[in-house]
Amino acid sequence: MEGTILNKLIVNRRSFLALAVPAMSQTSPSSPAGGRGNGGQATGGRSNGQPTPQQADLTPEEVADEQHYNQPLRPQFHYTPIQGDLNDATGLIYYKGEYHLFHMYDEWSRLRAAHKRWGHAVTTDLVHWQQLPAVLDTIIDNKPGSGSGVVDWNNSSGLRVGPEKALIIFYTDYQRGTCIAFSHDRGRTWTRHRKNPIIPGAADARDPLVFWYEPASQWRMVRYEKRGFAFYESSDLLQWTWLSRLDGFFECPDFFELPVLNAANERRWVLVDGNGTYLGGLRWKAVHTTNGKAARRIR
Repeated sequence: MEGTILNKLIVNRRSFLALAVPAMSQTSPSSPAGGRGNGGQATGGRSNGQPTPQQADLTPEEVADEQHYNQPLRPQFHYTPIQGDLNDATGLIYYKGEYHLFHMYDEWSRLRAAHKRWGHAVTTDLVHWQQLPAVLDTIIDNKPGSGSGVVDWNNSSGLRVGPEKALIIFYTDYQRGTCIAFSHDRGRTWTRHRKNPIIPGAADARDPLVFWYEPASQWRMVRYEKRGFAFYESSDLLQWTWLSRLDGFFECPDFFELPVLNAANERRWVLVDGNGTYLGGLRWKAVHTTNGKAARRIR
């Protein structure tokens, strides 16, 4: 099926991964990195609730001797990058035997401060992971936020070059809007699309979820916009048309279809947001005829 997306790698797109910082239990409170407490986060001296760079940032000296996984506080089953902070699993793709995990990533911080990018790792068995170079850029992409990823199986976008299918990630540029980057080599290198943003507007709008909708042979997108979810359609992944909106949801949408128990051939859609609120039992048509009101929200 076109647009294979591994939306449920653990629980959902916002599944908690492990904090990956060097296991420096002997760091003293007077060191440049600050004290270590609260599960490894820096403490004290915050301004407006935010850590100072001296508290949040890792130094080369701290990580120089920690470039390995034989550490007493290092998770050995759940994926962690070699250094830095990670969260928000995003852009999950399966292609040619590899599961691609992207995630929010700050390579040089304990608390995802000034260096935010997309981390990237692959696995063939969901247990043993290979960390790949980070994707996107802190400055060029304005500390890029969450999104999603697809395999463009039928070259809807026209971006395919060479033997491999185009892998496409949709990400949030907090200054410009929804943008895309694509890969021709199984996700080893990435190129930003020259016509970014594909959907302009970044004022309280983020987290595009893109998937293939088989009944219409089209792509669909659900994007968080100003305390609600907006729905879009596209035939080429580049030009998007607004369909409708549901109010009352917040951040990081997930939208998927499930079979109905004890009802042959019956399926319904479930809409989930970042805090676990969900709207279930939906028919696709009903999503677009509610006049923006999410009347059956369940917590």
